[in-house]
Amino acid sequence: MVEQLENTSKKLDPEIDINNAKLITDKQHPEVEKGQAYKDKETLKNVLSYYAIKNNFQYKVWKSCSQEYDAKCVYESCNWSLRASRNGPTNTFIIRRFSNMHTCPINIRHEDQRQATSKLIGECIKPKFLNIKTKATAMDIKGELKYRFGIKMNYMKAWRSKEHAVNDLRGNASDSYSLIPSFLHMVEKTNPGSFVDLKTAEDNSLLFVFMALDASIKGWGACRPIVVVDGTFLKAAYEEL
Repeated sequence: MVEQLENTSKKLDPEIDINNAKLITDKQHPEVEKGQAYKDKETLKNVLSYYAIKNNFQYKVWKSCSQEYDAKCVYESCNWSLRASRNGPTNTFIIRRFSNMHTCPINIRHEDQRQATSKLIGECIKPKFLNIKTKATAMDIKGELKYRFGIKMNYMKAWRSKEHAVNDLRGNASDSYSLIPSFLHMVEKTNPGSFVDLKTAEDNSLLFVFMALDASIKGWGACRPIVVVDGTFLKAAYEEL
């Protein structure tokens, strides 16, 4: 999470001791301070977004490039601002200036959270879906984020946040269908004597897939003469089949 930053460059600010700075790698690091060093620009952006959500304010990015990242409060005359820049030839970003004093109206800070994107919220709620049996609707996510962070969001944003979280953990459901032919090929290759069959529609969408392993086929001869027909379903973004 936090590692000792190696001495890779000279001090660029007399008030910032790069040698003794801590390298922040946790994208949900709770605090933002002058002199902090971040593994890369993406980590800095994520930490700043979480920090804004947690502290109920909004900011806008004034400059963002490979060398610099500047942000200010959305309220033009507010004193809150942050400037970070790259640490020499490394990917590390250092916060060079940070004014953490808000002088904007309280209602401005509590308006719709622009930093609370569906992707960011997806990262926040991802641990909830580590267990494949966990069920959480978009309405559940709306209520939880309102209670934890005071974030108001519509149904579609909550639904997209869930999709980001689930897809990041388990992969995209539609993409997984393209892996079926290679999976069946490996079944035949590693289990000689097995039988597989795949049927698709004219548009190449899946109709059905059948698989019988060689061991099951051979064991069938020792079974009692009773036929049982059963089925299962695929449940994802495409509902139950």
